[in-house]
Amino acid sequence: MIKESEIRTALFISGGGSTAEAVIKAHQSGELRGILPIVVISS
Repeated sequence: MIKESEIRTALFISGGGSTAEAVIKAHQSGELRGILPIVVISS
């Protein structure tokens, strides 16, 4: 469920995606609030 206070966010990545993974896990755990990762775009 999308909360009104969350900004739908695209993650642009290169390499192995470890930073994107960390962002997604932080969002899922509640540590990172205010964004909602919607799509990941990689090179």
